[in-house]
Amino acid sequence: MKFGMIPVGRKEALFTENCILFEFNKIKNSQGGLHQMIKFDAALKPIEFQKDDNGRMQALIETIQRGAKQLYYNGAEFAFIPNHLPREAFEKMRIKSPIKLLGTEDAVTDECLSKGHRSVCVLGAPWIVEQYKASLADVGIDVVLPCEKDQKSLQTIINLAKQTTHIAENSQEKIRTVFDKLNKKKSFSALVIANLELMPPLSGEFVPGDRLIPHRLLANRVVALATKPPIGSRVDCLAKIQLEGSSRIWTE
Repeated sequence: MKFGMIPVGRKEALFTENCILFEFNKIKNSQGGLHQMIKFDAALKPIEFQKDDNGRMQALIETIQRGAKQLYYNGAEFAFIPNHLPREAFEKMRIKSPIKLLGTEDAVTDECLSKGHRSVCVLGAPWIVEQYKASLADVGIDVVLPCEKDQKSLQTIINLAKQTTHIAENSQEKIRTVFDKLNKKKSFSALVIANLELMPPLSGEFVPGDRLIPHRLLANRVVALATKPPIGSRVDCLAKIQLEGSSRIWTE
């Protein structure tokens, strides 16, 4: 089956792509067929959205909608966006997209529902955390968040980590302290690590409950959908794909 990726930031896209390849490698000996991923590369840079960013948000929506159309015309059955986007923007894209669009919030919500989590903690950049809080609350899941001061502290650490690709030991300790305070005060059965920068200090050894990585969950969902029987009558093609503003990145 053909499916597409529309990346907005390189780090999250690369992490998700590697997770997808890992999952395909685990099942390729037991399942045959061609699975082809096409990337619509619009050279978009990661955007930290603010409430007044309507102009940039509209430009992003139009770009991703164009990407979804190109992927559709080239045979993709569905596409995924491996980056956090404002809910409002994602819903507008989904409504107008000619193919099914998958996002990280969907993957996290589905995982929490399937495992019966009724209360989860979410750590990450404040605007991203708010996205998860809203989507999880929609299905009746309680969300535990740090206080405003700790939220700002995490944002500072994340911003620095994006620039240096490294989190100092004292910053890692601060992240653990924020989680530890919440874990002692509130009852929750899972931790959603919304930003990849927070993964190293919040390892499985430190987190007692379920440790949910949105991009990994999204990758699992993509693989599950891609390995289902083909949708409709489309036939996968081995021909090299060359699109304007696009590139095929791998075929399994």
